[in-house]
Amino acid sequence: MKIYISGPMRGIHDYNRAAFNAVAARIEANGHYVLNPAMHPDGWTQREYMLIDLAMVAASDAVFMLPNWEPSKGAKAEKAFADAIGVPVHLPESEMSLRLEWGDDSPPPGFMEKLAKEQIKDIKPITDVAL
Repeated sequence: MKIYISGPMRGIHDYNRAAFNAVAARIEANGHYVLNPAMHPDGWTQREYMLIDLAMVAASDAVFMLPNWEPSKGAKAEKAFADAIGVPVHLPESEMSLRLEWGDDSPPPGFMEKLAKEQIKDIKPITDVAL
């Protein structure tokens, strides 16, 4: 399967690449292809990122939502677009999300809670971004 990873980026240290890349590695280890927006170069506009990201969602077989995706305008748009075009969306800790990420193994106890806390800790107010 081709899996697109969606989640919060703006306002998080290094655009949350560590979380995206860690999940991507686990999904790839389970035999899936990953469409990872954290691989985009820096310096594009929000509009440019979203145009590329929505094309990636359209090309995917499923969307994997990272924890704490709800406040992210981009992640909400990606989920809404996937829902609108019939691409399955797997929310954090759903059975399918855990299976895609961990295969036959299960995540270590408290892993999802720890990841969510780390993301929240790194969120900083955005004051200079115009949409």
